[in-house]
Amino acid sequence: MSGQSDTFEGNVQIRVFDRAYRVVGTGTATGGTNGTYGSFSASITYTVRVTQTGIVEAYFRSAKDGSVMGQADVRVRLTTATPGTEPRPPITYVVQRGDNLFRLALRYNTTIHAIANANNIANINLIFVGQKLVIP
Repeated sequence: MSGQSDTFEGNVQIRVFDRAYRVVGTGTATGGTNGTYGSFSASITYTVRVTQTGIVEAYFRSAKDGSVMGQADVRVRLTTATPGTEPRPPITYVVQRGDNLFRLALRYNTTIHAIANANNIANINLIFVGQKLVIP
């Protein structure tokens, strides 16, 4: 995350919220340097179980009374993928009534075509209740 801070050599507080508005990551960056206003940059680690829309909130606290000032909220896409991490092992799933590849792909953070390819499914619109699928 990066931005322009109107703090005067102050700390910019950063919080990352998931789609349920739970805090999943926090951090601090310094805005301004050498007695000037200026830009800031921060890398914030967060944890979510599925890719989703979230919010990143940046603000600073007043030196006078500690109140939140200059707050900015940005809608972002939070992903589960972290470079260098091991991929999860495939999951075996038994198709239930009402399932389709689109819903399964959303649930397991994959694609329709990845599921179809892993299971040799020629028609992505045709799966059966009780069918066992490998979810890559």
